[in-house]
Amino acid sequence: MIKLKKILCAALCLLVLFAAGCKTNDTSGVVEPIGRLALITTALELETDYNYADVWEGIVDCATTNSIDYGYYRPSEMTEADIEEQFDCAAKEGATVIVCMGDVFGPTIAKMQAKYPEVKFIAIDVSPSSIGELKTNTHCVMFRQEQGGYLAGYGAVKDGFTKLAYMGDHESESYFGYACGFVQGANDAAVEAKKKIEIKLGYISDFESKDAAAEACKKWYEEGTEILMLCADDEFAQKCAEHAVANVSYLIGTNNDQSYLGANFDYNPFMTSAMKGLREGVDATLEKVLAGAWAESLGGKIQYFGLENGNYIYMPEYAELWLFKDFSLEAYGKLKDSIAAGTIAVNANALPDYNAEFVTVDFSVHEK
Repeated sequence: MIKLKKILCAALCLLVLFAAGCKTNDTSGVVEPIGRLALITTALELETDYNYADVWEGIVDCATTNSIDYGYYRPSEMTEADIEEQFDCAAKEGATVIVCMGDVFGPTIAKMQAKYPEVKFIAIDVSPSSIGELKTNTHCVMFRQEQGGYLAGYGAVKDGFTKLAYMGDHESESYFGYACGFVQGANDAAVEAKKKIEIKLGYISDFESKDAAAEACKKWYEEGTEILMLCADDEFAQKCAEHAVANVSYLIGTNNDQSYLGANFDYNPFMTSAMKGLREGVDATLEKVLAGAWAESLGGKIQYFGLENGNYIYMPEYAELWLFKDFSLEAYGKLKDSIAAGTIAVNANALPDYNAEFVTVDFSVHEK
C-alpha cells in the first residue's frame, strides 16, 4: 500500500496569521492605503474551497498586518445577478480593493470596473479575454500554468508511465496552458528516454454533462490510461479518483495539492499536483498596491507569475509527499532551475510539435 500523503490543512481561522505575507507592515511606508479589502468567492463555502483558501489567507495576511478592514462575500448561486449583487454589496460597504478568481467573474468585472471607477479590481486567474477591455482600475493576475504542466508531464514519463491523459474543465487560457505544458514535458521526457507514450486530450465541456465526462474518464482508465492530469473542481476530481483506484491508476491534481481527495482510499491515487502560488501572488500584488505602484505597473495590465520571477510554480516538494520513484526530487529541482533560467522554454499558446516517433496524441475527444 502506498503511504498516504500528509494533508497540510488550509487554516481558515482568522487567529492563525503568517508573518510571510504582504510585508509592508510599517504603516508609515504605505503610499496608497487600502480602505477595505474584499474577496468575492464562488457559491461554495470558503472552508471547502482550497483554492480560495489560499487567496483568502493572502488577504488575511495583508489586512491583519496592515490594520486594514476586510471581509468576503459569497453569492448564493453562481448566476450573473447574484454575483453582481455581491460586488455591489462590497462596494457599498466601502471596499476600495476587490479580489476575485476565475473566468466566471470576467463578465461581471467588465461591468463593475465601469460602474465603480474608484474601486480597484484584482482578477486572479481571470482570462483577460473573458473581461474584454481592461480599464485602469482592473489588474489581472495570471500564472504560468504551462510550467506546472511541463513538470507534471515530464515527471510522469520519467517515472515510467506510458499511457497518459489530460482533462481540463473547459478551454481557456489557464486550462490550455496546463495541457500545452503537459504534452511538451511528456514529449521531452519520452524523447530523452527513447520511450513510446500515448496521451489522450480533452475537456469536461466537450461532453454533454459532467456525468458524461466522468463516464469518459472511467472509460479512459478502463482502456489503459495509467495517469490523468485533471483540472476540475473537487467534486469531479473525487469521482475521477474513484475510477483511478478501481483501475489501480493515478491522477495529477492542479492548482493546489489535491491529495486530500484521495486520503480515504486503499492508496492515494494523487501521484502529485501541479500547484501555483496563489497566496504568494496575492501577497506580491497587494504589496505593490500599498507601495503606490497601481498606476505605474498594475492598472489595466496583466502580471504573469512563473518560475522566472520566483517559486510561483511547484509540486509538493517534501520528501514525505514525493511519491515518484524514478523521478527524484533532485532531478525535479534541476528541471525547475532550467525553466526558471529560460533554458527550457514552455509554450502556453499552442500544443508543441511533439516527436511522432515516440509520442502519440489522441485529439479525437476534443475536435476544435
